[in-house]
Amino acid sequence: MHEPTYFIDNHFKLTVFIVFFAIFAPLMIREWISLRAEGLHDVEWHTSSMASLLQEDLDSGKSLLAVLSNLSNPQSLAQFDHKVQGKIGHLGLLNVKIFDASGEVVYALEKDLIGKVFLPGKGRKAALEGVVVSSFVDDDEYFKKYSQSINSRLAEVHLPIMTENGLTAYILEAYYDYSPITVRSNKLLAKSAVSLLCTTILVMTLLIYLYKSKQQASRQLQTLEAILPICMHCKKIRLEKDNQADEWMNIDEYFSRQEDMAFSHGLCGDCLQKHYPETKIAEAYASQNTPKKLPPA
Repeated sequence: MHEPTYFIDNHFKLTVFIVFFAIFAPLMIREWISLRAEGLHDVEWHTSSMASLLQEDLDSGKSLLAVLSNLSNPQSLAQFDHKVQGKIGHLGLLNVKIFDASGEVVYALEKDLIGKVFLPGKGRKAALEGVVVSSFVDDDEYFKKYSQSINSRLAEVHLPIMTENGLTAYILEAYYDYSPITVRSNKLLAKSAVSLLCTTILVMTLLIYLYKSKQQASRQLQTLEAILPICMHCKKIRLEKDNQADEWMNIDEYFSRQEDMAFSHGLCGDCLQKHYPETKIAEAYASQNTPKKLPPA
């Protein structure tokens, strides 16, 4: 009797690949999502923190609200610009703009933007309500807003500058290059990928070993089952049954049950000579199988 074959037996390599992918891919996706979420949180935190530090630095000494309200004075603007440029390099900010509540730019590193009015986006609308908002911006979006190109991965933050009455008088818009955070996340992802790959290969090796061991044990069991205990005299076959006495069965009956065979009976030449030596068939068989004597040399 042949054991039925399964998909894994006929397509072992394909099965190994499918199982490997089924283990490795979900773990890798989960790790990527986790690291990406962590990276986004780091970007938002850095951007908001750097903008808040800038506001605190600019607010030290003289009130920032008073300074911003006096930026129409060229001398005040030059002093404020010098102070801003000294701070943003230290904080890692790439660009800074300050809008009043109407959307007019009261300060920008690009002096040609000062005095222009820009419609508020989601970030500035939220900042007008007193909410600090961090978001990501790509080159196309930045170009649409300010007709300028950038060559960095930027995150922007809109920070409300409040009056004593809790109203938003100005909005500080700052940009932070988060490329270093992305590089760090990619390195961590690469390390995680190597670690997961080694772990998955180890698991797959163990699974393959267990499967091969099972196959070998199955083949050994089939070999043992294929050995039929047979009586050395009457040639009956012994049937072994669990929790039952052994049964001895004629060989023709055994194979009839196992393979749905039917037997016919006859006599071989040796049995003819032994049991019916006087018959012509036996004599003919004997003459055909008698060794011929060689003529003398």
